[in-house]
Amino acid sequence: MLFLKVLNMSITASWLVLAVFLLRFVFRKSTKALHVVMWALVGLRLVCPFSIESAFSLIPSVETIPQEIITDHSFEVQTGIGFVDEQANEFLGDRYYEGVTVPEGTGMQLTVFLTILWIIGMAAMLAYGIFSYLRLRRSVAESIPMQGNIRLCDRIGSPFILGILRPQIYLPSALRPEDQEYVIAHENAHLKRYDHLWKPLGFALLTVYWFNPVMWLAYHFLCRDIELACDEKVIRDMRISEKKAYSSALVNCSVSRNAILSCPLAFGEVGVKARVKNVLHYKKPTFWVLCASIAAVVFTAVCLLTNPIIPDDRLKVFIDCEIAFHHQSKHSTENYASLDWKVLSNKKIGNKTTLYLWVLYQEYSYDEELHLESGAHIPTVITVEKRDGSYHLVEYWEPRDGSLYVDDIRSKFPFYLWKDAMDSTKYYRTQNENCEQMALEYFTSESASDGADAPDDVQKNDYLEQLRREYPQCFGLSTAKGLEVYIWQMAPESYECALLPGRNLKYTDTELMRQTPVPIAQMRAIVDSYGLPESEVTVHAWQNPYSSYYYEVNEEYREKLREMFRSIQPVTPSYENYPLIYDSAVADIDDDGKDELCTLRVGLTSGLFTFRLVIQDAQDNTEKGNCTYYPLKVGTPSFAERSDGSLYIRFAGDDGSVEFYEIALDVNKTDE
Repeated sequence: MLFLKVLNMSITASWLVLAVFLLRFVFRKSTKALHVVMWALVGLRLVCPFSIESAFSLIPSVETIPQEIITDHSFEVQTGIGFVDEQANEFLGDRYYEGVTVPEGTGMQLTVFLTILWIIGMAAMLAYGIFSYLRLRRSVAESIPMQGNIRLCDRIGSPFILGILRPQIYLPSALRPEDQEYVIAHENAHLKRYDHLWKPLGFALLTVYWFNPVMWLAYHFLCRDIELACDEKVIRDMRISEKKAYSSALVNCSVSRNAILSCPLAFGEVGVKARVKNVLHYKKPTFWVLCASIAAVVFTAVCLLTNPIIPDDRLKVFIDCEIAFHHQSKHSTENYASLDWKVLSNKKIGNKTTLYLWVLYQEYSYDEELHLESGAHIPTVITVEKRDGSYHLVEYWEPRDGSLYVDDIRSKFPFYLWKDAMDSTKYYRTQNENCEQMALEYFTSESASDGADAPDDVQKNDYLEQLRREYPQCFGLSTAKGLEVYIWQMAPESYECALLPGRNLKYTDTELMRQTPVPIAQMRAIVDSYGLPESEVTVHAWQNPYSSYYYEVNEEYREKLREMFRSIQPVTPSYENYPLIYDSAVADIDDDGKDELCTLRVGLTSGLFTFRLVIQDAQDNTEKGNCTYYPLKVGTPSFAERSDGSLYIRFAGDDGSVEFYEIALDVNKTDE
């Protein structure tokens, strides 16, 4: 995990390195000291294991190689660049899938091998640095003091600084007297700029990130810019004759270096030709060039030292649920609801997170064409608190309409977000396209499933036809790469499932939370209707983020679920063994003399803020009523029996409160 963290930090910093290369070229006439500052920003990005989040960040992804590679069945990169991700993951998906195309445990073995290789490389770099330092120490062991911290030595060919805590300037005994003045001025400038510390620090970072070729280029140009900046500091006020003498000293003291060293700071070691050219043509940068280059560096720091605001999957699902719950009404069950939200900025104080959003919520119907029935596009502020590993709503805020709209936004949003929060057109087009795409995918897949040809024996099976009506999203799926069944628990003996087409890539929590849960017995019947061999049906164990029942997903648990799923006989269940998420009961709800099977299931928000009551005929399982409830709190519903034998719903809130719901079945309405 540490190696993957370093690898991702290296990739993230590479974007900053590329930006520095661009800025060095664009502002080549600016002061070279600013170039060194830019390399310092790269060092800061490599050193800090964390970074603040910003809406201005241009970093595509902070975790290109997810740590899930260690334990997941598939390998998926997340560069943050859609085209690259699509192509790379399609290529890897066909070649890397544990238990199918490669043996299980390959992800762990691969990361262990790369980690060992990384450690060996660091050890080699460290040994090289120590060896180089000791060799230089031996070469200057016999030297005589000249003045202050300056010493003369017979066994060196070029002046340099050696030492970190007590740096010394070493001059060759054969150095010409007319060159000494310029050499000493140059080396003292290094000391004043603390270059004797920055260069070893750069080499130390290169030791850690040795596997990234971009970092080798960065270190090379860091050393060059350090020398150029030091040259500028010395020659800033020199006359042309003195600049020529300084250039002559550079040429006379030049040495050939075939390897990158952590030390020393040698006078004629790096880029002598370029340095001489820079000295002879040096002109102080104009005020406007300097201002523009400083502004560009500040902008680069803001955009590339900060991370993009990317809520974790659980927070994403929580925000989705909150937005859906806030906007949905009793008419929402008739339409398909899709939503999209853009994070403008966020603020974290302790366990509380405040997100400043542009929210688009839209409901669609479909009749060969997509129809927008209702929607809302509005700036929103949502504050959540994380307690015991779960998120809890603190505040859901929207501005009031009319003349109060602008004032409300200015009082709630930070001033630097006012413009974005009031510009309703800036994000709408992209958000609207996303919502329409989700709706089209839903309706077209549903239509495809309704028209799918089923085997004759399945068409005659009333139970399977009922499942087709109740779970249309599970029918008509592509089986080109098999099917994938995800199973999770909401209670000790309550197993729920989602069915998805195989794609050689593991589905995310967000994708799974959008699926309508199917009881495990019904799922077995649905999967059998495809007529696939067991080898083409992959069973996954999944930990539902919002399940109150905790269980450990390990290999033993996965194997248990696989065996359980394969052993289920796909027969029509009676109400005694009908698997449920919350509760079930049998009662004569409509006083017709016949019992009804009443079930409490998760609702639109996957059981977080809604639950669904379904009433079926207890004999043939035909549905007689269906309604979604919206309690204003999180909790668990169950059935309770009155003293007269009638049935009602008991809702126990997580805050300790208890509420009761009457049950009535009106045969003339479907939402009662």
